Amino acid sequence: MGTHPPKRTTIRRRTPQHTSSAKEVEVPMHCSKTANGSTQLDTGGLGPCIAVGIIYRNRSFLFHSPDLIVEKEIVTDPFFKLLDKYIPTSERETIRPVIAAGGTGMYDDSELDSPIDEEILNARDQIKKRLREAGFKTIRAFWAEKGDSQSLRLDIKNKKAILEIDSPGSEKKRRCLLF
Repeated sequence: MGTHPPKRTTIRRRTPQHTSSAKEVEVPMHCSKTANGSTQLDTGGLGPCIAVGIIYRNRSFLFHSPDLIVEKEIVTDPFFKLLDKYIPTSERETIRPVIAAGGTGMYDDSELDSPIDEEILNARDQIKKRLREAGFKTIRAFWAEKGDSQSLRLDIKNKKAILEIDSPGSEKKRRCLLF
């Protein structure tokens, strides 16, 4: 009778996965969205546009608008309706929304800058006022400076907003803001 070669034993090491299980959803200009679970909402290209991000429990809310007043019915109002649907008014004073961008002086033509800057400054005031009227007491605003481009990502799992600021001639900056 013949002998069989010994069986080979292969030991496989378990290695941690480096891929994130979080799904990313882009929130384009002129939109508001909500997500839950491990989904991350992300919006970028923010200069004069304004984005607002909120995380409450296991849900995030994000909008991106170049003109809050003109887009009141298609972006701003639907965003606040989502907040009304999911966040009880009694719990809002402990939630600290993040506002990003709303930069002024973004154009090189001073004749163009002046009226646009007035609109942007008005939009800044309007969104802060509307958030306060909705019951949010502490609002964190990070206004873009001339030439900046910002992005805002909401990470529900880690309860944080990640604000990236890309300024001409300097390294990209990242701020992590806890909810």
